[in-house]
Order: sequence, then C-alpha cells, then structure tokens
Amino acid sequence: MQHGKMGRRLFLTSATAVTGAVLAGCGGPAPALRAQPTVLTYAPSAQWKNPGGNWQQFLRPALDHFEAEHPGIRVQLAGFAPGGGYLAELLAGRAPDVFQDYNIIPYLEASHLLVDLNPLLKKDDIPRSTWSSLQLDAFTDAQGTFFLPRYMNCAVIAVKLGDLDARGLSYPDPEWTYADAARLFAACTWNSGANRHYGFAPIFDGQTLSGSAGPMPNTHYAAQTFGGSVMDETRLVCTLGDPRVAQALQWWESLFWEGIAVGGRWANPFPGATFAEFETDRLYHAASQWIGHYKFMFMPLPRFPAGRMGWCGLAGHAINAHARDVEAAWALVKFLDAGPWYQRYRMRLLLVAPGMLSLWPEFEQVVIAVAPGFRDRGLHWYAESATKWARPGHYFKYDASQAMAAINKTTAAIFERKVDLTAGLRGVARQVNAMETAAAAAAAARSPAVV
Repeated sequence: MQHGKMGRRLFLTSATAVTGAVLAGCGGPAPALRAQPTVLTYAPSAQWKNPGGNWQQFLRPALDHFEAEHPGIRVQLAGFAPGGGYLAELLAGRAPDVFQDYNIIPYLEASHLLVDLNPLLKKDDIPRSTWSSLQLDAFTDAQGTFFLPRYMNCAVIAVKLGDLDARGLSYPDPEWTYADAARLFAACTWNSGANRHYGFAPIFDGQTLSGSAGPMPNTHYAAQTFGGSVMDETRLVCTLGDPRVAQALQWWESLFWEGIAVGGRWANPFPGATFAEFETDRLYHAASQWIGHYKFMFMPLPRFPAGRMGWCGLAGHAINAHARDVEAAWALVKFLDAGPWYQRYRMRLLLVAPGMLSLWPEFEQVVIAVAPGFRDRGLHWYAESATKWARPGHYFKYDASQAMAAINKTTAAIFERKVDLTAGLRGVARQVNAMETAAAAAAAARSPAVV
C-alpha cells in the first residue's frame, strides 16, 4: 500500500542567546551564549510499531516538526510500558516526562504523581469540548484531569459479504436489531472439517469480557446492549444488579456457549468469522489484508430493541508530576493531542482516528485518499459512532482496581457456569458498592473537600 507523504520540516532555529553582557578580562563584551535546550523524555504508544521496521523513522519526523516549532525543546524517545506499567517508574522517580497509556486506573488512584491538566487547559484557553466529553471525563476525578485523549478509537462491525453471498443471505440493513444480528451470526456459523467458522468475532472474549479495550470498558459496553450499565453517573454505585444487565450478558454469553462467537481475533478476524467488531486503529492492517482479498463492508453496532450503540477506548497522554520542565512537557502534549498537525500526520500515516472532534469530518476522506479500496465500504459509520453513540468504559470513582478485579472474577465464573448469572451480578454489585462506600468514607476522612 502506498501511503501519502507528509512534508517534513527539518530546519531548526537557533536557541535564544543569553541576554546581558559578560565582561571578559579585556573589558570587552564576551560572545553571546546559547541557551541549553530542555530535553524531554517521551514514551509513545506501541502503536508506532504497527508499520513494521524501524518505528522511529515514522515518529521521528513528527517530533522534528515539534522541535522546529519549539527551538528550546528536544524530545528523547523512551521505551514502551503500557497497561499501567509506568506506575512503578513514577513511584521510583524515573518515569518519562510525558507518556501514553491505556490502563488509567493505577494512575487515577495515584493522581498525585501526575500533573493536573485543568489549569493548563484554562491558561491556554483550550475548551474541554475539543474532545469527547465522555472520554475526557473518564480521565478526570475529584483532583483534576490527568490525561488528554490520544485518539477516539471506536468500533463498528465489519462484514465479510462473500459468506452471505455463498449462503444466499441478504445483507443486513443499517437499521438492523440484535435479533437480526443473532439470526445472521448463527446462519454464518459452520464446521469445515476440523475447523470452526464463527458467525461473530467480538472484540472481547466471553470469559472475562476482556479484550483490546480492557475488561471494564468491555463489560460496560456489553451491559449497555439492553439499556443497562455498570455504574450510575456518580461512578459510586454499581448497577450490575439491573435486570437489563443480566439480559445483556445472557445474550452475549449464549453466543460463546453455543459456539457462534469467538474472542481474541480482533487484529484480523477474517477469514475465520463473517461478522467482526473492528476498531479504527486496525484499519492499517485491514488496508493490506482485506482490500483485494475480501468483499466487505462496515455496519453500525445494533442495540436492543432498536437503535445503535458503540464504545471507545481510553488511551491518553499524561505528564509526570516530576517532569524536568512542566511547561515544555505541556507544549509536547498540546502538540500531540490539542493541535491538528500531528493528528493529521498520524491519520495519513497509520489511518488512526483523531482525538479532536473537529477533525472527524476529515477522517473518511483521509482514509480513502490513502487507501482507495475503502471507498463505499461504510467508513462513515466510524465517524457516526465516535461522535453520536460511543460510550467509554468509565471506572469507579475510588476503589477501581478492586472493583474491576471483583467483576472480572464474577464474569469468569458466570462464563464457566459456576454461578447463576443473575445471582452473580447482584452479588458482585453489592460487593463493589461496599468497596466504594468504604473507600469514599476513607477519602472523606483524609480530605473532606474532595469527596
């Protein structure tokens, strides 16, 4: 696949000279001294490994552009440690100045290790409406906002149309319901010798509802299928005991129990499944692996009894509270998440969706310009999902790690049929509510103003 080329600005302006005269022994002024640049360490997303080869050759031109715009700052790339892996580094005082991660629970539970971005947003008059409010709110707690959204990764359903053609099945209508979906998923499930062809490949697996977006976002998403949720709007009360959640998880788990659905194939679900949930950040792979090989289209995710729904991942950039220069680190985060140049560069290079809502109207056009084989495939459903239906998987306000572990343990037991589904959900809701009540009381005792 031939990618469009982006201009690369390599010129560097000289650093500002130190003002004031320094008297030399002869009495004349000494030559002006150049200010030493601030050197930031930055740990980017492992996503930059996707194109293969030397990943720095793809990211480095963007950082050269940033350095050209900020002559007093140099950026030094650090390694990858996603999934909460920087917490130990933060505690030890050796974490990068700026880093990206997708598992934000450990950080929000130790937010004193990060810079609150709210005063910086206010100082630079950057409105929170620049990003999805639901996504940004997931990065915010009573102490502040600690991440900016890196991108708006969301999912739609990809359909391998050749399977429907071969079995004489009609293509689904965009207004399809979960009843329609279940019928087609079942009709596209069969055995071929020792191999199983699945009707549906969701992002997550059945046992823990975990996958590329993480366990809590996926449980949250699955619970919404029939109108329920994991928690209320305060993020203090677990609502898994709602009968609609039991109905939703019963529907999802039945797909796995009956061998219609298979998890863990989110990178490239074809040819092993006909329908597959597919994220925006997988489009780079689809461009090379699908175009010219499969007849396919994208569809919106249905919701019961009618309507559409979606989810979005939670990945963002944060600033180490002990960064060597917070203002310089903030300049880098703004360049990455609050300015159009870098987001457009990444869109064209990796087909990654923007985090800034104002750039979503360009997304479909950019993807088609880079990979014309996506034309007339239903790419517009990504933009509609991101801007209209997508809901992030929020975390509980206080004891999020413990709550997530309890919920994962329960969903695993439900999948293994060790506990009754309805009783298990009600029981874990009571357990999580007790955790949150105790954690809120402890927080109030420490600092009443923040509860």
